[in-house]
Amino acid sequence: MTRPEALSADAPDLTSEAAAWLAQLETGRLSSRDLAAFREWIQRSPRHYAEIHRLAELSREVNILAGMAEPLKAAAQRRRAVQRLWSIPVLGWGSLGLVATCALAFTLLAGMPDPAPAVPEPVFLVTPVGETREVALEDGSTVKLNTDSRMEVAFIKGRRNIYLEKGEAFFNVAHDAGRPFTVYAGDRSVTAVGTAFSVRWTDRELVVTVSEGKVAYGEAPARAAPSQASDAGKVMPASSAPVSSPRTMLGPGHRLEVSPLNRAELVERLPENVLSRELAWRSGFLDFQDAPLSEVVSEMQRYTAQEIVIADAELADLRFGGVFRIGQTDAFFEALELSFGVNVEQTDDNKLILKSVN
Repeated sequence: MTRPEALSADAPDLTSEAAAWLAQLETGRLSSRDLAAFREWIQRSPRHYAEIHRLAELSREVNILAGMAEPLKAAAQRRRAVQRLWSIPVLGWGSLGLVATCALAFTLLAGMPDPAPAVPEPVFLVTPVGETREVALEDGSTVKLNTDSRMEVAFIKGRRNIYLEKGEAFFNVAHDAGRPFTVYAGDRSVTAVGTAFSVRWTDRELVVTVSEGKVAYGEAPARAAPSQASDAGKVMPASSAPVSSPRTMLGPGHRLEVSPLNRAELVERLPENVLSRELAWRSGFLDFQDAPLSEVVSEMQRYTAQEIVIADAELADLRFGGVFRIGQTDAFFEALELSFGVNVEQTDDNKLILKSVN
């Protein structure tokens, strides 16, 4: 779960408000006026997303533990301990056994000439469909991967390189002026010294969204030849200088979208409430407001392996709004049926077909 921002003096009121909304949401009895009020509250600040997500996770843990027998409680605790090891790894030496082995090797090799420094092995991070994952990097930066994402972390002397192969990730970069932090997506790159931004790289688009600080966007230098650290040749030698190219500077609230078809670049400055919706997935939510159903379905499809098909062309332009927790796609389809008059049918081959009722 994303670490919440430092809260202001009104934090107790924020927690109380979030708890009250969560309790009302769990009853499932919200009028259209209630939903409008909830949308206004949750979009007021990213802290509101983070706080209601924190309380929802806590509530889920309490409910699980309350209904468990003692053996299952112990098993759950062991499972959570394993999850913590995987969800917040610090890239580097991984276990006490490995450290002890290295210490013994150092003792045996003391006095021998120092070998040439080895290039660190790259680390690969992956999330399956419908899941997110937060990881602490060795430099103090953090990255949160969205659904169905894969990236390579290749930190070497003088540079911090990230290769986003697919999906979406939000980076909170630790300041280090001497080691640029660069995210590569296809033949483009985004470089920051100390900032917070997201990069989405799919077959349809490249999107860069900046929430804090500034980033430099431009063409990426050519990938290096294979090195001793990677057969795939994705680690750039420390002596290799990036090729200079025109750079676009993006500041707080800026969103850059690049079409892979015509390479057209669109830069816009997002209002704060739109920026909050854009990055709501970091807190475990998907937030839509007056969006075409075709776009909503395209986004929801990223979080489920079940294929969603809009059968009627007129439905594609239906304007849709709602706030949903990641992983709870059933609530989305219920909203379509109850509030928007859409019939949802499941086929024998496990597809979901959306049709007009009339």
